[in-house]
Amino acid sequence: MIAGMDEAGRGPAIGPLVFGLVVVTPEQEKILEEKGVNDSKTLSAAKRQEFKIIIEETVEYHDVLVLHALELDQMMENTKLNEIEVIKFRKLLEPVASQVTQLQLDAADVNAERFGSRFTDLVKDVDSRHKGDSIFRSVGAASILAKVARDECIENLQKEMTELDPELPSFGSGYPTQAKPFLEAYVEKYKCLPEIARHSWQTSKNALETHGPKQSTLDDFF
Repeated sequence: MIAGMDEAGRGPAIGPLVFGLVVVTPEQEKILEEKGVNDSKTLSAAKRQEFKIIIEETVEYHDVLVLHALELDQMMENTKLNEIEVIKFRKLLEPVASQVTQLQLDAADVNAERFGSRFTDLVKDVDSRHKGDSIFRSVGAASILAKVARDECIENLQKEMTELDPELPSFGSGYPTQAKPFLEAYVEKYKCLPEIARHSWQTSKNALETHGPKQSTLDDFF
């Protein structure tokens, strides 16, 4: 049994960070390869949806874990992002770890081997590599499930914001360049950051500092 894990949404300033897990047999992995399952970043949204169905119908086991912006911010107060990824990946893996003979990873650490070593107590054979989502079929499949789940979350969040205030600009997929106009407009109008934003991200901090309520100084009272 081969397990592959990957995440979607590490960089955005808005929305959740989503983790995906896929467990396959060598035969199922070959089917995914024949179907053309690959790294989610190389696929259109429509193709990811198509592959999601194929993956879920083919693999032995699959799961996703959604880490919303508020919880991510809370964890970031005391924990670095790479460590958060390890914690959440372990949570996904633990229920099936005893059945897995090899774990394949897209390393989140600059040191790929060090990242993989964080899982060897759960699975002895760990292959952790940079760009693992384009190397391992299982990781590519996990990346697709994570990306589709995140896209669905983003779509729902966008609907909520549009219903709240139709005048606010779209934040796209939530990456800083797309999120900046939305965050600045929101803070300008409501004098705070929305809950869907990652408050610990620099893009959010900049919007609050530039467009948020100004701190009073002694000069204001004279």
